[in-house]
Amino acid sequence: MRKGNMQNPALHNPQLEGGPFFWEAGPVGVLLSHGYTATTAEVRLLAKRLHEKGYTVAGPLLAGHGTQSADLNHVSWRDWVASAEKTYEQLITRCKRIFIGGQSMGGVVALQLASQHPEAAGLLLYAPAIKLTMTTLDKIKLYAGSLFMSEVARESWMDPTSGRATRAYRSKVRFNYCKCKAQCDNACR
Repeated sequence: MRKGNMQNPALHNPQLEGGPFFWEAGPVGVLLSHGYTATTAEVRLLAKRLHEKGYTVAGPLLAGHGTQSADLNHVSWRDWVASAEKTYEQLITRCKRIFIGGQSMGGVVALQLASQHPEAAGLLLYAPAIKLTMTTLDKIKLYAGSLFMSEVARESWMDPTSGRATRAYRSKVRFNYCKCKAQCDNACR
């Protein structure tokens, strides 16, 4: 079930089990996406704990990752989201509810994927690589308020007619890995 990537000579640390994984368990699924230049090794500890608790857990190896860093020059953020999308599609055939999560850049991939799938049950973001375009006072309010909140209602950031993230919400989140600005047709503007 949990085999490493000792067979992949391109990995710098093949003993760290950095390849994609899909561990079936219960009807609730969790997709965990790794960060930039990393592999699934950085999300496996959380994945193993969730799987032990009965969750079906999957972790894609994002496009251009898991080999040589130069391979990242041949992929874009759209390819990373496509990698996560394939894994999401696997989960949706086996699970009744799916949570999407990620670390660092993987958290940004999770945000993008969730914006395309309003049926997702929730987000798990740890150290997401985002920049909040808020005033200092609003940031203080956010941090102070977060001490008393366990979650943010989806209705506060979703457009009820389309089920997609609102423009007001998207304007607060900037995707740090997207440098195209005017040419981008996604939520990074």
